[in-house]
Amino acid sequence: MHNERDSLPKEVLEPILSSMEKDRPYLENLVGDLIRCYPTYIEDGSGIKVAQSIVRRELTSLGFQVKEVHVQEDVMRNHSLYTRVKDWGSRFEHYSPEKNLTQLGILHIDDKAPTLALNGHVDVEPVFDPKTWKDPALWRSGSIVGDRIYGRGATDMLGGVAGLLFSLKHILNSPLAPQVNILFHSVADEEIGGNGTLKCLIDGPKADWALIAEPTGLTINQSSLGFHHFQAKSWGTPVHMSQASEGQSAIDVAVEIHNRLNGLRAKLKQVIVGVPGFEESNVNPLVTGRIAGGQDPAVPAETCNLEGVLFSSPQQTRQDIQNLLEETLASEPSLNASISLSNMSFDGAISSERTIPDALIQAGKFLNRPLSETGFPSPCDMRLYIATGTPTTIFGPGHLTEAHVPNEFLLRDELFVFSQVMAAFIAGLSKT
Repeated sequence: MHNERDSLPKEVLEPILSSMEKDRPYLENLVGDLIRCYPTYIEDGSGIKVAQSIVRRELTSLGFQVKEVHVQEDVMRNHSLYTRVKDWGSRFEHYSPEKNLTQLGILHIDDKAPTLALNGHVDVEPVFDPKTWKDPALWRSGSIVGDRIYGRGATDMLGGVAGLLFSLKHILNSPLAPQVNILFHSVADEEIGGNGTLKCLIDGPKADWALIAEPTGLTINQSSLGFHHFQAKSWGTPVHMSQASEGQSAIDVAVEIHNRLNGLRAKLKQVIVGVPGFEESNVNPLVTGRIAGGQDPAVPAETCNLEGVLFSSPQQTRQDIQNLLEETLASEPSLNASISLSNMSFDGAISSERTIPDALIQAGKFLNRPLSETGFPSPCDMRLYIATGTPTTIFGPGHLTEAHVPNEFLLRDELFVFSQVMAAFIAGLSKT
């Protein structure tokens, strides 16, 4: 492992960086091609298949062996890390993991060499109403407008996938000889639980390290937060409006639940700022996003449902979070209500191994682009690598503020810098 700027193979790396500069249109066209596939996880899988065919084309041209990885629910449903998406409600009742293709690329160098896994997910969040975009044609266009590339998945995370492929293209077509075996986990269903990555980890070779190109704004992330969806239900007593008393409606009870949950926010925040990378975080650890109840505006509601999500530190388990929620409801005065976590619940993750982050820092120094470290304020497939014993770093182009929203875009320069850093990073693991 190279630890100093001068130890990077400058005489080989600088021509590679120059060739990448000349080849920038290829990178931007690659992102655009992936965006135009619209590889969303809730369709029939055809968009994901086309996107994966592009990834396969790129990997096979570089000497990777690529195999399809199929998630079979009847085989995997009892695995402790498997996500049972159909349990999430009616929106997912027709979901079938078998239709969303995942691929595993393998570049084997030497039996004695360490193995690096590069992870990118091709599935994207759906766009339900293109009219919410400033130009309804942008959402699956991959259009370049000024300094931005627009389209669903540009930031999360088709840009990261393209950047990984582009950096590999220029490194592997150069005089550099990789010192590491490389796995390319091109996965589906990350947006809904990570079953594609899990299947790669079950079927594929074991990696010594993993890098996930989620949008981090080119910061190095060694930790990610947990995510938990909660559901609270309250009960009231429906009576004639002339007989109703204060607090008798289930909606009144739900409002009190909401107020108590706001009090829990400070406790969660206190734990999160103790996680490496989150010392100065402004993440809001609890959000209530849906409330529904009542049948008649003149009658106290008999039931009311309140739903939300909260974030947790990597050290907190699902049971820890359930206990916190129950304690919040148990305080006086007592409420006619219950609260629980749904199956949409993912642990956080943390990695203390320094090989990959230190190599990224040195790559940034070589390029005169200092890289800082922070935490990833969302769950991702890092938890699956950590759970199976693989130290993992999250590093990629784009920002979560642009993910899953109308007018999603990725800055062209940021994408290119990411590709350069990855090329220098891989060079730091290589020799001439």
